[in-house]
Amino acid sequence: MALALVVWSGHVSQVEPGAFFDSDNASTAMSLLDGFKNPDFSPAMLSRVGTLALESVLIGCAGLGLAMLFALPLAYWGTTIPGLPDSPKRPPWRQMARRAVRGGAQLVLLVFRSIPEIVWAFLFVGIVGLGPGAAVVAIGITFGGIIGKLYAELVEAVSPGPVQAMRAAGASRWAVFLYGVLPQVQSQWIGYALFRLECGIRSASILGIVGAGGIGMEIDLAVRYFEYDKLATALLAVLAYVVVLEIASAVLRRTHVGWPLLFLAVGTGAGWLLLEVPW
Repeated sequence: MALALVVWSGHVSQVEPGAFFDSDNASTAMSLLDGFKNPDFSPAMLSRVGTLALESVLIGCAGLGLAMLFALPLAYWGTTIPGLPDSPKRPPWRQMARRAVRGGAQLVLLVFRSIPEIVWAFLFVGIVGLGPGAAVVAIGITFGGIIGKLYAELVEAVSPGPVQAMRAAGASRWAVFLYGVLPQVQSQWIGYALFRLECGIRSASILGIVGAGGIGMEIDLAVRYFEYDKLATALLAVLAYVVVLEIASAVLRRTHVGWPLLFLAVGTGAGWLLLEVPW
């Protein structure tokens, strides 16, 4: 059944395996491989790629910071905390208002994450012009929806015991969330934020294709003009900073919670200060 589905999907998608063995396509593939064997390591190219790679890293950091500004309040208002139902003493209109706020927050998260960041970037390039600003906002919106959705689901999976104990002691919903829920999910929240930082930097490496800054602009030019040696250099730079970020993320996950937060805060602040984002 699964094999039949794969074959049918390939047929509908017009996949042509024979194209890999076409002589013209094979020649193009060999040219691409030759470029990868001889990357352009000239000083001018390394300087340009290094500058654009740093810009991509800063775009990813700034975009994640903006995403967290969207995700945290939307996750808080869009979730139902286990063991903390609406009080029966609350007036009906307040219960309806609370449900409306919850539904509205969930709807915003749905809209944000349903549109890919490259589409948002294309739209914002038309609004604010070329440069990293469009990429920062695009990553912030899309990742805000994704992160907010996951954070809300993690909150809904916490143990209700501490929540009920704090509620019985008269704690407010905000206090229950801060002291009864957040300690149960903070490690997952931080781990996922670090993962999304890596995703954001990789996305920033692609969004330059639509003119949104970063090393994606160099990748686009190299592909367009068949300069595969320059393409290899750009891709090696992407590989290098993704590997470094993965190592840093693995180390930070094993440290005190303050160090990952400091790392994310410094990255976000650097992105917002050093990039020319037309807020």
